[in-house]
Amino acid sequence: MHTQGHATRTSTEKLLSGDYIKNEKRVIFIADLGYGKTTFTQHVVHRWLQNDDDVVLIFLRLKDVSDHMSLDNIVMQMLPEDCDLTKLDFERILAKSKCLVLLDGLDELSMSTKDEIVTGDKFTAKEKYQFFGTDDEGESLTIGKLISTSSNINYPHLRVWVTSRDVDDMKSPFTPPYVKVKFLGFSDHQLRKYIHKTCRYYSQLSGHTSSDFLKGETMVEVHDETKVSFRGTKIKDKEESSGERYTDVISRYQSIDKKVENYLSSNDIISDFQTTPLLLMMIIHIVTANITNTISSLRDINITKLSTLIRAIITCLESRYTQKRNDPSLQAKMPELEAMLGQTAIDNGEKLKSFQLEDWKTLIGSENVETALSIGLLRYSKQVGDSDKNLQQLAYTSYTGVTFYHPLIQEYLVGQHFPADKNGLKVLKELIEKNLDNETSRTLQFMCGADHSHTDYIFEHLLETRKWNNFIDCIHETANEDKMKRALLKLKQSAKKLGKNPSIQVNYLNRNYHKDAVTSFCRFCRQHKIEIKSLTFQEDCPISVLVGLKLPILERVELCLMDISREKDFTSVLEWFSKQEITKVFQFVKCQLPEKLSDQAKDACRKYEVSSAKVFRRDKRSQKAISVQTFSFEKGKWRREYFPKKQ
Repeated sequence: MHTQGHATRTSTEKLLSGDYIKNEKRVIFIADLGYGKTTFTQHVVHRWLQNDDDVVLIFLRLKDVSDHMSLDNIVMQMLPEDCDLTKLDFERILAKSKCLVLLDGLDELSMSTKDEIVTGDKFTAKEKYQFFGTDDEGESLTIGKLISTSSNINYPHLRVWVTSRDVDDMKSPFTPPYVKVKFLGFSDHQLRKYIHKTCRYYSQLSGHTSSDFLKGETMVEVHDETKVSFRGTKIKDKEESSGERYTDVISRYQSIDKKVENYLSSNDIISDFQTTPLLLMMIIHIVTANITNTISSLRDINITKLSTLIRAIITCLESRYTQKRNDPSLQAKMPELEAMLGQTAIDNGEKLKSFQLEDWKTLIGSENVETALSIGLLRYSKQVGDSDKNLQQLAYTSYTGVTFYHPLIQEYLVGQHFPADKNGLKVLKELIEKNLDNETSRTLQFMCGADHSHTDYIFEHLLETRKWNNFIDCIHETANEDKMKRALLKLKQSAKKLGKNPSIQVNYLNRNYHKDAVTSFCRFCRQHKIEIKSLTFQEDCPISVLVGLKLPILERVELCLMDISREKDFTSVLEWFSKQEITKVFQFVKCQLPEKLSDQAKDACRKYEVSSAKVFRRDKRSQKAISVQTFSFEKGKWRREYFPKKQ
């Protein structure tokens, strides 16, 4: 909160209950899309209904009005027909009483589609004298004057609070002096509470809860991240016979709630959205709808795939915009807008970081820029330039910069609209060969998810350069099974080119997205009976994740540099090995393993022996021989062997 040159940080509840803004006449609440500005206004109205003070509250959504409309005309249209309040009565209230006008969405005032332009009514000198003690004639208060006039002696008790997306102070129609309150985001408690409410809503839609059982509920109270308790009217004794069903309802609700929280907390993709509440809220809705199998448009989304998740987010952003504009026909214009944004990103690359508002308007037109900003595909920024190269400028008083709302939205649109011709293939080759960084890798994933014509080349390049983890991620994103089969067959065919015994190196199983990709890769190979020669799992693969994988048919599996020193982990790995179709070798390479096993562990190991493959341990390599130990399942210990090095 900024006032008189000072900034203060506080919670929303303390802001409203304390003296921070209680008597401030002009306050602007600013935040980006999705930070809860409209929800905040509803909270203010709710508090006003509960209080017994003598303040008159007038709440308006600015997208429904025009700045030329008079406040009295708007209020008169909102009142029921049998209300005997006249315009003169209303003006008297504004002039003599304590009034708070709460306006939601200053940035949406220009979006109003109202054709009716109602100017302020003229008042006679007698009426003006009666209200304000003056003899001059004048107009009643319009929305425009309410916003732009910082002080008005005719309305000494009138306060105006406005919500808006972040605005340039030098160009804002809400004129100073005022107090600026900026919403910084959601606390962990608020986020958990939002998840609980969302889960409850979708549970009711899917029939997982019953209004009869939850009729007495007044609120959901969060005690920790996984436990929810209901507080409300106690169930009557005559309903005790339904207790088992009631318990089942609560159990299923809590199960959904926990699944959503686990997905959000464990998925590394979601961490990219932690600083963008709008996108995070949409993901919560998408994931919950998917888990509860409600809402047909979200039901079939594969939330483990980056392509489908970002596509769903963009669709939700566009639907939100068309609903606000109350114009469904706008939806037909969205593909063209997406294509323009994607092509602009492709054509300009790194130069986008220094783009200002006028640059965007020159390339795609003012109307398209304003639409993209209103949707949430683009956003204003004070940062212009590349911070990594110390070229960043800060415009403290002007939001001159415009950038994509989130990097993943930019990468998705680039992948979707990458040129499919020969020139596009040339650009793609240059892009990949220059630097296969995270941004480029995700663009390749989005291209595969879009079934792009260059998908075959992407797979071929990743195989030739042994970018195994990128290859697996792209396979995971691909919706075209024929292209997936061709890519995996090329994997077998390229074995001779890659060396005598090429092994697919698997890293990053500690990342939830890549774990899903590896699981999907293995499943596809099994389903289509595609044999892989060798897989190598590196030290960043957690044992708990590894033993949950079902591998395809393999000649060889290696575990490298892993800490498997705990007896329990070692036996669980051997049990996992016994369930796989490994035809030759299962090998530990420079792993930390238990030197001795207990009798109980030895008994367990005997059950896991298979005849198709041997288990080796390789730790050191001398100048003359390779030190290898063979595991004896019968004795539960290692037997040392030496294999002379080939000259």
